[in-house]
Amino acid sequence: MQTCAYCSQTRSLTREHVIPNWYKEITGERETFSARAPLTHRRGDLIVRDVCAKCNNGPLSNLDGYGRELYDRYFVKPVYDGETVSFEHDGARLIRWLLKISYNSARAQNADAGLLHDFRNVVIGESPVPDRIKCWLSLIAPTLVDSEGKFRPAKREQRGHPNVFEPQWFRIAQFRLPHSPAPDLVQRVVIVNSYKFNLLIARNDLEWPSEEFDQWIREFEKAYSSARRISSTFGLATLATCDECSFSSFLPNLYHYPTRFGDQPNPQLEGVINGTTKAVVLNLAREELEQGSVSPVVDSLRRMISTRENAIAFSQRVAIVTDGYDDDPRGLWEIPEARSFFRQLFSECPFVILLAHPQGGLLKLLLACWAHDETLDEETGADRISDFLNRSFQALNDLAHHLALSEELNREISLRAAESLFPESRTTA
Repeated sequence: MQTCAYCSQTRSLTREHVIPNWYKEITGERETFSARAPLTHRRGDLIVRDVCAKCNNGPLSNLDGYGRELYDRYFVKPVYDGETVSFEHDGARLIRWLLKISYNSARAQNADAGLLHDFRNVVIGESPVPDRIKCWLSLIAPTLVDSEGKFRPAKREQRGHPNVFEPQWFRIAQFRLPHSPAPDLVQRVVIVNSYKFNLLIARNDLEWPSEEFDQWIREFEKAYSSARRISSTFGLATLATCDECSFSSFLPNLYHYPTRFGDQPNPQLEGVINGTTKAVVLNLAREELEQGSVSPVVDSLRRMISTRENAIAFSQRVAIVTDGYDDDPRGLWEIPEARSFFRQLFSECPFVILLAHPQGGLLKLLLACWAHDETLDEETGADRISDFLNRSFQALNDLAHHLALSEELNREISLRAAESLFPESRTTA
């Protein structure tokens, strides 16, 4: 007997599909891409196994039934460029269904699961949809690829052309506004063929009302002016297609997972993801430190965080080893050229907190080099330590926003970094 992820009752648990089973039955699609295994598609369904039969066969099944009704009525038909749709809906049921899908996906991917857990009662209908949850709908048109390889939204009369590609997928992902970091907000997107739903959810412990929440809405509606808000009542939304088409919608996947969706094999990355490479060690010769040649290692570190796939794979895997100082009794931070080298390295790569192996000593070395100076008094030294920590955690937050890294990963990295730098603060469970 275990606790159900929805009702929190101790019961026998069943399997719950992340993507509703009816979608698989209709389309015959039996592969799922999972961000936790980015080198390959997952054969078969993506499943969570923490839902009791009462919830699974009751409110969750009813929500999936409503999703199927919307699919048969709307989602199954692609919406071409220049077309409009009158989307009639029960807003509360729709939002609860999208929230359920997002919560299931979050648990399967270990991304936002703790934050979405607070809204489980909304999903099963025990609580109304709160003001902390907002939803928008926009349309994605099929793509026409011309003879020069350029693409644009396709018209209805072009349907059937071999270079027209309709959006035929069920996708669930985290979402970010590029220039609007909002760490206290859960941002999710659910796409079913031409229909794209954006969810914005303010965590329960966020002070309410929230200017951050309202500012995000203003920025989103400015950037996506064709999106229509879905309220938690019965409604009719009239939508038109915009510049977004199936290819432009899919470009983030091509960029963030190049080894899976593109044509960029990376043996080192594959070794890390497949588990054959436990740590990535960068060797630095004494000559490099003496010459201040930081560019090669900076380039290596930046490649490791250049995509979401890379950042997740190399997270907490990197160590640096220096050669040529074995006979020097001083610590590296006491050697002027070494201290200067690592200060410059940290200045250019403050995000190294994400990459540093928690047992490799890299963060300790960088902190020592950043803070050490024989001429500094104790107070100034403490200020430099605070400066190092502020730069590190701000860089981690910026990277988490840019790459849509989960709160869970951010929190784990922060905890491991703190334990690495200050082992005396480590606590045991």
